[in-house]
Amino acid sequence: MIARRSLLVLALATSWSAGARAEQVTCFNAPVEGQKLRKAGKLLAARQQFLTCAQKECPAEIVDDCAKWASEVERALPSVVIAARDPQGRDLVDARVSIDGSVFAPLGSRATRLDPGKHTLSVRTADGEVIDRELTLQEGEHERSFVVTFGAPVEPPHSPAMLSHGAATNDARPVPPVVWIVGGVGAVGMVSFATFGILGVSARSSAHCDVGCPSSDKSDVDTKLLVADVSLGIGLVALGVAAALYVMRPNAAASTAFLGVLATGPGSVGLGGSF
Repeated sequence: MIARRSLLVLALATSWSAGARAEQVTCFNAPVEGQKLRKAGKLLAARQQFLTCAQKECPAEIVDDCAKWASEVERALPSVVIAARDPQGRDLVDARVSIDGSVFAPLGSRATRLDPGKHTLSVRTADGEVIDRELTLQEGEHERSFVVTFGAPVEPPHSPAMLSHGAATNDARPVPPVVWIVGGVGAVGMVSFATFGILGVSARSSAHCDVGCPSSDKSDVDTKLLVADVSLGIGLVALGVAAALYVMRPNAAASTAFLGVLATGPGSVGLGGSF
């Protein structure tokens, strides 16, 4: 009887000793593995290791360090709040989500913790429609909102709705060549005005015609200034006509504009045309 009790006590002691040794190995291995996982960016697995060695069964020094590391990883863990909505912005409460190929699970109302980095999210509605999206999370990015909208109309490329109002107007009312021609005449007139005006003023100043100068010099100055004045008049008139032609340009289906010199009476001519 005594021998049987001794064997039972020895078996219990051996079993306890093996269990204690396993716990001690876990207490010393978990911090090392946790730091490796943390450095690799696998914060979820690192947190689990630190929580393991933060148990009371481990030595007090290890418990304190693991608890501190677990708290640091908890703060660094990013999280995302996933939602599915219809085109009117209403929540699709029956939608399900799969993260990085996991089994589809119902969308929750709370944030989901994920490792930092890129993730693939697949959101599926009750009728089987699936939308895949990629998401990149940064360390410390908490409760990021990620909304997937089902049934949103897709705008085709180069759709008329995407054209600007100005482009659509120009297509319907093209600018006739005569506008560019008359506008060019106006631009040349303004350049001529500036050129001869500068030359006339410069010649008058150099010849001192403002206080008196030879008639030949005065004639040259007067000619340059006269050309400048005429150029200004032509330029202003041409630019005004070009602006009027642009504003009153016809639709693409209308007749082509015509501008030319017309006889207005005996011995007189004028500028005329049809628009």
